[in-house]
Amino acid sequence: MDKKITPYTNFLWIEPNEKTSVIVSSQRRLQTFGKVKAVGPEVKYTKVGATVAFELWDKPECEIDGITYHLVRESDALFQLEV
Repeated sequence: MDKKITPYTNFLWIEPNEKTSVIVSSQRRLQTFGKVKAVGPEVKYTKVGATVAFELWDKPECEIDGITYHLVRESDALFQLEV
């Protein structure tokens, strides 16, 4: 992607990881992992390049150049995966 995306406030711009399987929690909510591509100016803890888990339910998404991205509030990221 050669376009510059800057989310507002405390949003994360996430590209879902196609190689990581979806998690089904005990509450039957779909969760997945994604790589943070951009962060809003009010994001405090999550950095660009981090891999985070988030719920797929009711998250805004946008398709650019055939890739679907998600906008997720930093507080809605469930955890960060460190490898």
